[in-house]
Amino acid sequence: MPLNLQFRYVPSMGYAPIHEVIENLNRRIKEFHWKLWYGDDSTYPSLDIRATFSFPVVIIDAAVIETSCAVVGNHSESLQLARNPVMEVPMDFAIVTCWPVSTLTGYYP
Repeated sequence: MPLNLQFRYVPSMGYAPIHEVIENLNRRIKEFHWKLWYGDDSTYPSLDIRATFSFPVVIIDAAVIETSCAVVGNHSESLQLARNPVMEVPMDFAIVTCWPVSTLTGYYP
């Protein structure tokens, strides 16, 4: 899936003549992630930033995290409840869990 980055050559800017085109950059990034997750033929929806979005409740427990870690081969002891009173959550798990909300609402800090 290509992410088309755009640059502008400005020779009058001495030591740094190449500048990234930031117009519509966030939109291009959002569209890239949308197509990456939902397919090339999927179109990023036009959304009102004041709209209210409802998503199903997602319950994350230790078993779900341990299963996810086992599937991707992450065997870190910090991710196993049997070895720790407080279990950590790997970043890739958190990203995948939050992805539907972040792609739909278009939140990018």
